[in-house]
Amino acid sequence: MTQAGGARRPKTYVLVNHWTRTSSDGIGNYSRAVLDELRRWGIDTAFITRDEGVSDADYRTCVLNAVTTRFSSPQIVVEAPEVTGPTLLLPPEYRVHVRLHCPNALVQARNEQPVDWELFGQELEIARRAHVVSSPSYALLRELRPFLDVSRIHVYKNPPPTGVSLVDAGLKRHDVVFLGRFRRVKGIDFLNPVLSALPPSYSVVLAGRGSEAFALSPSVRCRVSARGEVFGRERYRLLGEARVALMLSRFENCSMLVLECLAVGTVVVGWQVGGNAEIAGPDLIRLVPFGDTDALVAAVVASVEGTRPAPDRFRAATAQVAEDFRRGWQHVWDSVLGGRGVYRGLDASGGAEGGTIAAPVLTGIWPASP
Repeated sequence: MTQAGGARRPKTYVLVNHWTRTSSDGIGNYSRAVLDELRRWGIDTAFITRDEGVSDADYRTCVLNAVTTRFSSPQIVVEAPEVTGPTLLLPPEYRVHVRLHCPNALVQARNEQPVDWELFGQELEIARRAHVVSSPSYALLRELRPFLDVSRIHVYKNPPPTGVSLVDAGLKRHDVVFLGRFRRVKGIDFLNPVLSALPPSYSVVLAGRGSEAFALSPSVRCRVSARGEVFGRERYRLLGEARVALMLSRFENCSMLVLECLAVGTVVVGWQVGGNAEIAGPDLIRLVPFGDTDALVAAVVASVEGTRPAPDRFRAATAQVAEDFRRGWQHVWDSVLGGRGVYRGLDASGGAEGGTIAAPVLTGIWPASP
């Protein structure tokens, strides 16, 4: 099919994942959810993912070879994250959709780690070169506005998982679950203070890479068990069996964990940071000021012991996010041929650009314009 001006509509959507196929991480889980959706819609797809032990530089070469040897440029749109720049070597005739997940520099700055400015510059360059750029949150646009022209960036939420059912309140076996990589970037330094303040009767499950090695403080009185890393349906089952899921990251763009919790009917309690408030209402995602562990514990207890939101609230929120993804993705798919405006979608916080107003962290520490 040829559009006006001779541009041919692409046939295949190629997703590039910067992690290995077996990793349970946000970008990988997002990629798998997108593939599920597109295949349901009858869109031809391909998935490129790295092998264990492959460096960032070598993976860029792998992506270059995988794309250029299998596809001609008019055939495809390539979606890739900005993280580590996997499409940096692709020739300019290949149409690239950069999906902004969270630049490494922002993760490093929010977690008080040394910032790799060279890598940040590469990630920005990827976005500047792209035919189309999108973000799942307005919060990320605020962070990147000093470095990038955000006026052309589409905003739509990540897709929630499909084929997942709400778990009935009577089948919830655990009070609290914390699921994620056990690293500081996921807020594990807050875990012991929070767990120490929970009632002794509470049942807590820790799951994710490194959870079994996490050292509990002697002051923790609640009942805690560790599951290690969980995948697929086991992940959904664990989240669905909890009354509350903790979200302790210092910045989240559009957490797949939050979307999974909405799909299975579990309330999220976490920090009022990033795009958390943009996804669904405060009865489903209960946020408190960053670092206020007393307020966080109070929100957990109120969620465990109070009235659970009606199942229809979870269903409606999940449907709203799914529709926003559908509209946003279709807009991007059409935008690669040009002639369409910028899509700006769901913001459940009610604000024009997200519910949390905070000064961009990178502007105060950057040494020079990347």
